[in-house]
Amino acid sequence: NREYGIAVLGRYLHPRELLELAASCALSVERLAWPLDVHPPLVRSLTRSDLPAGWYSAELKATAIEPWMQGQTTGLSPLAIVISAIFWTALWGPIGLLLATPVTMCLVVLGRHVEGLAFLDVLLGDQPALSPPEIFYQRVLAGSTAEALEQAEEVVSASSMTSYLDTVVVPGLQLANLDRQRGLIDDARLLEVQEGTRDLLSDVAEMSRAAKAKGKDADTLPPERQLAPGWEHGAILCLGARTPLDSAAADVLALAIRRYGVPVRSAALSNLRDIARLDLDGIRLVWLSAIDATHSNAQIRFAARRLRVKSPDIMVCGAFWDGYGGGATREAHGLEHVVATVAAATGLTLDLATVANPEPDTGGDTAATQGEEKSAA
Repeated sequence: NREYGIAVLGRYLHPRELLELAASCALSVERLAWPLDVHPPLVRSLTRSDLPAGWYSAELKATAIEPWMQGQTTGLSPLAIVISAIFWTALWGPIGLLLATPVTMCLVVLGRHVEGLAFLDVLLGDQPALSPPEIFYQRVLAGSTAEALEQAEEVVSASSMTSYLDTVVVPGLQLANLDRQRGLIDDARLLEVQEGTRDLLSDVAEMSRAAKAKGKDADTLPPERQLAPGWEHGAILCLGARTPLDSAAADVLALAIRRYGVPVRSAALSNLRDIARLDLDGIRLVWLSAIDATHSNAQIRFAARRLRVKSPDIMVCGAFWDGYGGGATREAHGLEHVVATVAAATGLTLDLATVANPEPDTGGDTAATQGEEKSAA
């Protein structure tokens, strides 16, 4: 079969090109033999000093540059390209060398779209085995707060704290909620996730304060804004609607708001009776946080109603991290606003809790100056 394949290639390739192709195939097979300590003569010849410089440049291109460039464009890891070229060349000869990259790409595509073949994408693809939310969830569930904090530092340095909370922490809590719905984790593990998230947020807050001290944190109130009267002493409450994951998400929102210098409290609401024990003195805004608002519909509606009965003047808003809500839902639940991201909730809170700094009154000074100028004249 190999001889037939070479004969077919000979119809379309120049003899010199065919010779170069054969040499490349031989080098691939010899690289496979190198770890086995076979030491073919061609491999040993690479150490000879009388070889032209072009030989080494070709080797560098074949073993490093081409795999790297092909990996950037095909979605394959460079190592997978090299190994696939060796494997298919050893199996099919020159035809295998030509088909190595396309066949491997097909295997990766199958791995990305067929659940039973997902291991092929992990082994051969250039994508990380776990997404950032999955890494966060796995490390918090395992109690590896230090590793989760290391991930937080990497993401925050590349983007921002709000982006980290929106794209990593909240989706990670949603993964935990999916496992809860499937019965894969019990209530005790949910409490561990909540505590692990709380510990991580405490460390992240310390990291944020250190960054602000060095002037590297831009998430502060602009100079032209200040807290409105009545919002200076904890007028905001972030309330977990039902589950420990809702409370963890409420802590996430509280951290995002607190970073702008706005006082905020957070609390958990396991059942409706807890509302009677809440201290709402001085509270003007309540955020009802729900990771899975779709399945907490009744709890949210009655919680908003009881909050208004206890304190008619407060503003109740919904932070529904699963995207549940809309105009009809907001009106049916009696909520002023409904958001689905940390950035939107933080922006709305700042709009409500801050006002523009009053401009200094220079009218009297101007009049006095004009009077002095008239007297001098």
